[in-house]
Amino acid sequence: NYFCMSEISEEVKIRDLKPYNVLVACFLAGFRENGVLNFGILRGVAENTGRKIYEAYSDGVPKDPKSAAEWLLAKLEISKDSHVVIDGSNVRIRIKSRFCRYCPKGVGGLELPGVLCPFPGLFKGFLEGATGIELAYPQNGLYRDEEKYCNIILSFKEPSEQK
Repeated sequence: NYFCMSEISEEVKIRDLKPYNVLVACFLAGFRENGVLNFGILRGVAENTGRKIYEAYSDGVPKDPKSAAEWLLAKLEISKDSHVVIDGSNVRIRIKSRFCRYCPKGVGGLELPGVLCPFPGLFKGFLEGATGIELAYPQNGLYRDEEKYCNIILSFKEPSEQK
């Protein structure tokens, strides 16, 4: 069940979508609707992809978590409205959901319930590579707030929790 043509062309204007954004979002939605992808699989694949992106571009990637996350947001052109906050022992990435260019629901037309956002895993793998610090997924680490931002929260593991 994908968008009708007028809906996706409207999203292209609102979100300033490039063809590769539509490709990724529709692939995620299509794989999920056909039963070959769930959030657990996606998170693992996304973590590996985040590590690969870091390895491929490590010379130009900042090593502190805030700057590294901002680098990835900018390079992937995830949204025209996003920001990163270091909040105690957490990295919080806030993406205005209306402008996210990769959303399987908003761009890909996914109608099934549940979460299919690739970014918690992607940022975890990428930031672990960039900073050398192990991160964890806290409970409620992905949610949409009252201002309609998707919040991705990753926690720095305590040294005693590090592998």
